[in-house]
Amino acid sequence: MNSSHWKSSLIQFPLLLALLLVGCGPKIDMDLPPGQIIQSTSERMQSLEGFSFLLDSQGAPAYLDSEGYYMFSQMEGDFVAPDQLQATFRIVTPGLVTDVSTICIGEQQWETHWVTGEWELLPPDLSFNPMLLFNPETGIQSIASGLTDLQLTGVEELETMPGQKLYVVTGRMEGDHLYELSYGMMTFQTLDARLWIDPQTFDLYRIEMTEDTGAEEEKVWVLEFWNINETTNIQPPIINGD
Repeated sequence: MNSSHWKSSLIQFPLLLALLLVGCGPKIDMDLPPGQIIQSTSERMQSLEGFSFLLDSQGAPAYLDSEGYYMFSQMEGDFVAPDQLQATFRIVTPGLVTDVSTICIGEQQWETHWVTGEWELLPPDLSFNPMLLFNPETGIQSIASGLTDLQLTGVEELETMPGQKLYVVTGRMEGDHLYELSYGMMTFQTLDARLWIDPQTFDLYRIEMTEDTGAEEEKVWVLEFWNINETTNIQPPIINGD
C-alpha cells in the first residue's frame, strides 16, 4: 500500500465510523405494550418542571362562547409546574383576528382585553383558563387514565424533528373531562387520539385529538410540546403602573 492510499484510508475511517454509529442508534422496543408506554408517558409528563406548548384547532370551528361569535384559533405558551402558565391565544371574530395574552399563577388569572390590550385580573370561572388543561394531576399530563383501545402502530418522524423516531400510539379518549377543561370548546363525546412519544425518555411531543362533528368537516385538536423539562420565569403583569 503506497503512502497516499494509506493516508486516504485514515481520512475516510472516522467518517465511516460516524456513519455506522448514526445508523445504529438506540434500539426501539416494539414489543412494549401500548398501555405501558402511555403509563410511562403520563408519569413522565407529571414529573416535568416545565415545557412550551402549542394548541391548534383545525377543521371545523371551535367557539369560546355559546353564541358562536368568538372562534378559538390557537394558543402558544409556556407552563411551569405546578401552577404557572403564560400564553397568547388567537381569537377570530367576524372581520377581526385578535391575539389575547394570559398569565395564570395559582388561582389567579390575568388577561389582556381583546379590544384595548390592557391587562385585567379576571374573576374566577369568567373565561377559559388554560391552566386547567395543564394541571399535572387532572390535565393533559394525566392521559393514562383517559385512553382506551390502545394500539402501538409503529414509529414515525415529525416534520419538526427530522431523524428522530417516535412511537405512534392510537386510542380513544372520553371527551367529557376535556369538555370541562376547555371551557366547552372540546366535545363531551369520544375523540380519536394519536400520540407521538419518545421511545427512550417517554416525552410526549404531539397529540392529535379528532372529534366526529357529524358534519363533512372534522374538528382536530393538535397539541405540541417542546423545551421539555425547561422552565420560564413567569411574573404577574403590571396593571395601572403598579
